[in-house]
Amino acid sequence: MCFRNVALPAVTALALLCSSVSYGQTAGCATVPPINANGTFLSNFLNSCYTFTFPAGFTDGKNAGDLTETYAGFFYNVNPGYEVLIVGEFPQSRYLNIAADDSHFYTQQSFYDAQLTPLSSSYVNPFLPGVTYQPNQLYAVALQFGGTQPANIQAGCGYGAGLNFYANVVDGTKRHPGVSWNGSPLVYPGFPPHDDVGPNISGMVTVRQYLNDTSSSAYSGLASPVAFVRDLSTGCAVPLANAVANNPSNVLPSQVVTNNQTVATNWITPTAEQIWAHKAFRAMKPTFCYTLSSEVAQWFRPDIYIPNPNPDAAYLLANLAPSALSWVIPNQGFMRIRFQLPAMPSIPCQGCSLTGLEQLRYFDLSFDDNNGVAMATIGAPNLVTDPNGNVNLIVGFGAAPPSWVTAANYYTYLNLSTLPAYKNLTTLDVRTVLPASTFACSASAVNYKTSEGNSLGGVMGQYIPVVDVLQGSNIPQVATPPTTPASCGLVPPESPYVCVAGVYP
Repeated sequence: MCFRNVALPAVTALALLCSSVSYGQTAGCATVPPINANGTFLSNFLNSCYTFTFPAGFTDGKNAGDLTETYAGFFYNVNPGYEVLIVGEFPQSRYLNIAADDSHFYTQQSFYDAQLTPLSSSYVNPFLPGVTYQPNQLYAVALQFGGTQPANIQAGCGYGAGLNFYANVVDGTKRHPGVSWNGSPLVYPGFPPHDDVGPNISGMVTVRQYLNDTSSSAYSGLASPVAFVRDLSTGCAVPLANAVANNPSNVLPSQVVTNNQTVATNWITPTAEQIWAHKAFRAMKPTFCYTLSSEVAQWFRPDIYIPNPNPDAAYLLANLAPSALSWVIPNQGFMRIRFQLPAMPSIPCQGCSLTGLEQLRYFDLSFDDNNGVAMATIGAPNLVTDPNGNVNLIVGFGAAPPSWVTAANYYTYLNLSTLPAYKNLTTLDVRTVLPASTFACSASAVNYKTSEGNSLGGVMGQYIPVVDVLQGSNIPQVATPPTTPASCGLVPPESPYVCVAGVYP
């Protein structure tokens, strides 16, 4: 995730986005080989002369980013004479998502792993329940710009029998659904209206993956997908040099993809005011609270508009009580975080598969400094649980933990003092991904800009992390779960009131 709670002009924010996501650079070839008229699209163009590679890299943690998630992607410009074909291999990982954002940096359309139809009926999708991972299982996503398919495809540029490049299609001309302020009484006279309809002119594609198993030698090389720019007048791929814009002063019509910040900024600039207005409207909307307690961490869900969001993830933030931090860090005490971990899959692993009974695909917890940068992220499978699925995470700040803080006693230990900025810890960040429709206790069950806690206990019940601070000698010999009410799904009797998120009673 990028740009959480960043109040910057849109063009400046774009530059930050490029720097915080590890997008790959282009690499062409000196001489483009001739097209073999007896070949197919992939046999002729799946090479360094035509494929736009965007290898995945870990996020740097800016704007509370998850340090265990990998990102890859590119910016695009709408031209109906072309389309972009993304081809990849289903990875051996916990989660995969391919999302297209419009020029407002908000999601037009996305596919998470189980939604992707394989490129051929002979391939299998390992993210379907009961299907184990197999290498070399390909998928394709077509990013289209409103053009029409060629009436006559040049010899050697056809797809060949049995391959469906259009099983997963994104219409790049569409505006993102919802997230509009038109008609809202909060906006002042003269506030720019939201462009609800479009057409969209540009945007970005992001590929997200969690917990990749990169040790497999069976990968075809497409675990990080590649993209082709396809010319709709011929059906052929455009050579990389004419497909990817790298020179801002000379962008060809066929150059509809880029990782160059200046080029991408130029493409986005006509709608920069819309990005600014999204952020301004986010600030206008009030934050709501139910009954708050004196807990160390009060959890809130941020606004729905986050530039370049993960459409399958929901987030909660908690500003830690200053009184707790002022005691625990200088006194070398410990922070204890307790909660029940939802049932999640064991993938990626050899021979295992999704069962379809998982409550959640992924959960993690990040520790953010006063600049909103995640210093550390921890999640399953690195969280130890007791037989009932309860987590007892002990966070250290320099003092050695008691000898009984071990996995055998159902503790997970995290030593933040090894990080240079650990004394600047201010915020915790919970992230939940792909809850089951029957699981009502994830972060996505909390209303936007609203507190999780209420008089009944809270929206997430026993699944919300409960935080306290204590001396090492007061840590129990064997981990004990918190006494959290089973309040998941219950409607509190009180009504929420306008409050300031993170202000403690």
